Parts: sequence; structure tokens; C-alpha cells
Amino acid sequence: MTQAIGVAPLRIADPEVVTSSMFRILGRRSRWVYPDPRLTPEHCETLNNVNISEAGIAQARFGTVKYSDTQLAAGEIATGLFTATFASGTTHNIVTTADKFYTDDGSTRTDKTGSAFTGTNEQRFQFGFIKDKVIINNKKDMARYFDGSANTADLTDTRSGFDIPFTKAEGFFTHKNLLIFYGTTEGGVYKPTRLRWCDIDRETFEININTWQSTNRYEVYDGGPKIIGAVDAWGYALIFKADGLYPGQIEYSELGFLDFRLHEQGVQRGFSPISTLGILARPEFVVCVAKEGIVVFDKSLNFRIVNNDDLKFWLALNKGRYGSMQCWVREKDHQVRFLCSSADNSTGHDRILVWDWETDDVWTDIPVKTLNYGASVQVDDEELDWLAGNDGFLYQGNKSTYITDDDTGYTWRIKMAPNDLGLPNKHKKVLNITTFYRKRVGDQNVTFSAHLDEGRIPRGASGSVVTGVTQSWNTDATWNAAGSVWPGHESRRADFFINRICETIAPEWSSSDPASIYGYQVEYIPLEN
Repeated sequence: MTQAIGVAPLRIADPEVVTSSMFRILGRRSRWVYPDPRLTPEHCETLNNVNISEAGIAQARFGTVKYSDTQLAAGEIATGLFTATFASGTTHNIVTTADKFYTDDGSTRTDKTGSAFTGTNEQRFQFGFIKDKVIINNKKDMARYFDGSANTADLTDTRSGFDIPFTKAEGFFTHKNLLIFYGTTEGGVYKPTRLRWCDIDRETFEININTWQSTNRYEVYDGGPKIIGAVDAWGYALIFKADGLYPGQIEYSELGFLDFRLHEQGVQRGFSPISTLGILARPEFVVCVAKEGIVVFDKSLNFRIVNNDDLKFWLALNKGRYGSMQCWVREKDHQVRFLCSSADNSTGHDRILVWDWETDDVWTDIPVKTLNYGASVQVDDEELDWLAGNDGFLYQGNKSTYITDDDTGYTWRIKMAPNDLGLPNKHKKVLNITTFYRKRVGDQNVTFSAHLDEGRIPRGASGSVVTGVTQSWNTDATWNAAGSVWPGHESRRADFFINRICETIAPEWSSSDPASIYGYQVEYIPLEN
């Protein structure tokens, strides 16, 4: 046999088959390419419609069902969702539209608007709770309150001869039990850097949201970028302007007045906040939607961009709709979820960016319904997602029995990062890839693909595997055959024989069935060039 000059044949370095450790499934990193160390074999290039549980199982996300069979009035879309429990013990689930305010328990929807609002479907409501009242604001009308029984009413100064010093505001927050508005309009003039806060009732010496002094104001760098949003956290009033974070505090002056003091040394720049409803505070962190990505602060006010390794997805979104992004917390799954829009979407939102604050994983849900607002709601003492569809219906989600989006199926997809099996730039003969999965009800048909050398090798391997409960150990199946049980565990295995030579391999699974994947393992023979 004649060998081509200068071409060394591949030969077996060690005839023994090597079995790798099991590679788990972590969050998505789409910015980097092999062999960048930030893209580990356990990270994903694509992770859609999948939830990573506390046990580290990547499972098809749970779906949604209608919260109520009653659609909103013709042309109405929910622009806000909120739940409040009043001192009386009564809990109200609140729904707002562009012009209406409702209480809604899932069976009865009651109009508590009073005079109509004048906003649009894109002017989403902000909510807060103080002094046993729900505060609501849509940037268009005067802020209002709901006391749990009567119709909504405008905030006013109840003192004789006094008026509240603004007619509308960009937003509000609470700090030291004070109600504080920012970006106020006063006498028809927009004040983009102004703070306004309520006062103390001079008769009762209690904070009174219906008492407003004209002197209770502060300019956060007058003439500079506008205030985007603000939250109370760790004793600070954290003011997010378009060029960064400005922390401060309300303090009592020597004369007994309420003054705002800016902490100049704590000012943080280097990012650009953009969404009023994309800012929230928790005891562990504060999160903010910025042009650069999802910015998270710790108690020392240090910040980082948690999706910095997923910029491919971030930059592919509709950048003109960053400002309309809105987020909420899914407590039981330790997630912050952000409604956002794909490049072609201009109404509502068609993507949900997910950040898990315990694992730091990031991925995306692709809902079947276009959504306008997201929140949490308690249904039968269970925390569920509460979602406003652009079709005028409300939905509840994230329950194990929900396997479709309102009877419409969806496809989940996991594509792993390239894996060199610890032998960079070395060829391997990959014999078999084993998928470890968790037992679910029924069988799940899963499409499996093995991408070789980052897709450069056209003859990759693809086919289908069946996960489910019909196979069991030593029953109509032999060890190392598809569906065999991993002894002593609920986990099971499905094998896919590859028999290909490559440097890297990247498994992919996708299905519309509700499968649960632990990870994968590779059997291979090391080769030499």
C-alpha cells in the first residue's frame, strides 16, 4: 500500500476504551468559542425552554393555563399585575389595563378604577405598597392609590390650601417609610433629575403620604442624565440614572427637616440603566437592566454583568425595546425573569431571559403567547407565574401538571458547548454517547444530535432516543442498550452509538415532550496524529 507523502495516518494510542465522567448541564454561554476556557464542556451554546432544577436536572419548562376564562374587554391588554395583602387580612390580585384597574380572584373581576386612566398598552404600571395602600403609576397620569375597598384615587395633599407639587412622575419607590417620586412634572415642566418625597404629619408625627412640602426635593446632578429608576436596599436609596448608580439616604436635619444626602463616594458608572420596570431589590442583591446587559449589585455596591458571557443572545434582541423590559422574581426557583423582545418583535414580549441567582446560570424561555407583563401569584397556596397575554387573557404557569402553553406545545432545546474530553487538539474515536435522564410519566421522544468539531465535520450523527418509564433493568432490554436503568437510581440511560473520529463533540437534545436530562457521558478511544 502506498502512503501519501507528508500525511501521517491516525493510529490508536491506547487500545483501551475510555469512559468520561458525566458532564452536567449548566447555563448558556454564547459569546465565546472553543477553546476559550470560559466556555466549559458543561455550558450550553443554546438553552431554550428548559428549567435547571436545584438537583441540577435540565428539564423541559412547565407550561401555562388560563388564570381566568374571562377575557379582558375588547382591545384591552393587561399592563400591570400585582398582589397585595391588607391589614384587614384581605388579599387582592390586581390587574390594570391602559385605562382600567381591576381586582381579580380568578373567577370574579371587579372594576375599581374610578375615573379612567389615559395610558397605552406600552405604558406599563409600577406598583408599591405603603401605609396599607397600593400605589400605582403609569408615567402618564397622576399617581393613584387603592385602599383595598374603594375605587382608586389620585394622591393629593389633604391639608387645606395645599396641593401636591407635581402632576405626574416617571416612577416612585419607598425609603425609610417615605414615598418618593422621581422624574416629576411640575407646572407642565419635566424635571428629569428631581426627587420628591412625602412628609411627616406635624400633628401626629407620623409619615403621611398625603402631606407634601414644597421643600422636600432634591436634584440628583441637575442637568445630568435622567433618573431611570430607584429602589430601597441595605439602608440606601439607590438612584439609577442613565449613566450609572447614585446611592443616597434621607436624613433628618438639625432643624428637624427631611433632607436627601448623596453618597458621592459610592457613585458607580460604567453601565447605562435603561428600564424602569427592569430594576428590583432583594436582601441578597439588586438587579438592573442596562444597555450592556443584566447588572447585579452586592451589598458593597460592587457590580457585574451576569449575562456577560451570553452577549450573542443579548445583542440579537430588539435593542429599541430594552427600555420596556420588565422583570419579576420566581422565589421557589431562585430566579429573576425578564420579559424581552426578539429582533422582529415590536409589541409585547416574545422572550423571557432567566437568571438563576444561586447557580448564576442564564437561559431563555420562548413562550407560545406574546406577553405584556409578568409577576408572581399565589394560587391554592402555591407560587405560580402570573402572565398577561397580548390576546387579552391572563395566564398562570410553572406548575408540574402544565405541559403545554394553553394547549399549544413548544419545543425545548439543549445544545452543549464543544467538548474536547480533556485532550485539546487531539483526535478521538467517539464510540458512544450516553444520555442520563430522569424518569417521567410516559415515553418521551427526543431528537439527539452529535455535532463534531464545532460543526465543521458534515457527517455528524443524529437520530432519536426514547426516554420514559417503559424500560426497566433486565426487562426487555440489555445493559448498555437504549433505555436501560442506571442501577440503584431513578436515573436512566439512553445510548447513541457514534463511531466517528473528531477533536471535539457537542451533544444536542430537543423535543416537544417533557423530558428531564441529567447530563451525558462519552465512551471513546484516544488517537494520535
